Amino acid sequence: MKNSKNIKSLVSIKEIMGIPISAITLKETVQFIQKSIEEKRRIHHVVVNAGKIVSMKKNRSLFNSVINAELINADGQAVIWASKFLSKPLPERVERNIKYVFSGQKKK
Repeated sequence: MKNSKNIKSLVSIKEIMGIPISAITLKETVQFIQKSIEEKRRIHHVVVNAGKIVSMKKNRSLFNSVINAELINADGQAVIWASKFLSKPLPERVERNIKYVFSGQKKK
């Protein structure tokens, strides 16, 4: 990933239930975040699962916060299944505990 300044212009975005989700893998997500850290650039990264999508439909503030993030990943197998059902397949689930990828720790 050459330039991390605007991931939405670099990757495919799949709109699932009105949410622009980045169609990238865990590895690509980590690369984007690492590049942002190297550039000392703050980003807003969020993950969505079925529960959060339901909450977003009821809470406009949450909806706006999520859709305005630079990077939105699917953290929930239900979202992956929905993307395939809607013929907008996402490559894989990118879980919210991505911090373990950076620290080398195992999840508890």
